[in-house]
Amino acid sequence: MYAVPDVDEVVAVARELGIHLSPDEAVMYQKYLEEQLGQLDTFVQARLEEPKPPMVSTAREPGYRPSAEEDPLNAWMWKCRIEGAAEGLLAGKTVSYKDHVAVAGIPMSFGSFALESFIPDFDATVVTRVLQEGGTIIGKNVMNGLSGGFGTGGAIGDYGRPLNPHNHDHVTGGSSSGSAAAVAAGEVDISFGGDQGGSIRIPAAFSGTVGHKPTFGLLSHFGIGFGSDQSIDYTGPLTRTVEDAAATLQATAGYDPYDPRQTRDVPTSIDMLGRLADGVSGLRIGVLEEGFDDAEADVRDLVMAAVDVLAEAGADVSRVSVPEHHAIRVAQAALTDEGALAIFKTGFFGAFARTYYPASVIAAIN
Repeated sequence: MYAVPDVDEVVAVARELGIHLSPDEAVMYQKYLEEQLGQLDTFVQARLEEPKPPMVSTAREPGYRPSAEEDPLNAWMWKCRIEGAAEGLLAGKTVSYKDHVAVAGIPMSFGSFALESFIPDFDATVVTRVLQEGGTIIGKNVMNGLSGGFGTGGAIGDYGRPLNPHNHDHVTGGSSSGSAAAVAAGEVDISFGGDQGGSIRIPAAFSGTVGHKPTFGLLSHFGIGFGSDQSIDYTGPLTRTVEDAAATLQATAGYDPYDPRQTRDVPTSIDMLGRLADGVSGLRIGVLEEGFDDAEADVRDLVMAAVDVLAEAGADVSRVSVPEHHAIRVAQAALTDEGALAIFKTGFFGAFARTYYPASVIAAIN
């Protein structure tokens, strides 16, 4: 049971926050806290019986935290080995996950010391589908802060900063920093990151890997993170080749009944490999002019040179101006806070939604 502060403690904490509460207000607020903490405790202590999602390769060893000698780039939270099917699109490929993706029996810290003892008993959908397609899971990767809360630029989280394998003095980007470092160093073929504000694309760019943020809802987000603004939640692969990224997307994309944010419009499967070698003739590419206003000159020049190469190869390039792009950070900040509040108000970050809900995750978070 959570300890309920008495009225004097409520007044004292409010004073520290610069809030003046009258005696009557303090009594009312203390009763409100008692009610809310009671409801939270009831949920945390509940023994909810839920039908669990399917699990592939149930016989698993617990794995281990690698030593500094084994992990010189500080890219790995955990090492393990979970074999997938004998055949499939990802047969022979090794796969890892940013440490906000649930792999049953393997610790999931969300990048925070406070949660390092949490071990999920279910697999995220992208884990199930990788194993069904023959991938071999070899571990979880370090990330920046609580589910990426320490930023996208490569900030130092509770478990330190992964080193850029090309130059240790350069940041790897974030928040899927360990994923990018491990892929770029050749320690794993494929790593799934998470992206809300660039957390796949930025580390991919900083490390020279292929990072793909798929169309919203195309890849299930079930079993990933613990709930923020779900309208901007994405997962996707970081790889060393476009071919591996395409194969990974084809292997894992499609409708998932365990992810309520998807709609029936999401296809059950997609073909990413069938036309991969057909070239770019006729491909429509949009270049957002405002997107490069604040870019460093050499970065902008390199990107534009690449666009010119694609145009010469037959791509249909259009330059587009969206002046509102400059206000996107302010809009995103407002939407993110409102989205997180909306999820909380549904009942403990979405508990009791009409789908399988991993109560163990939110109990650990709370």
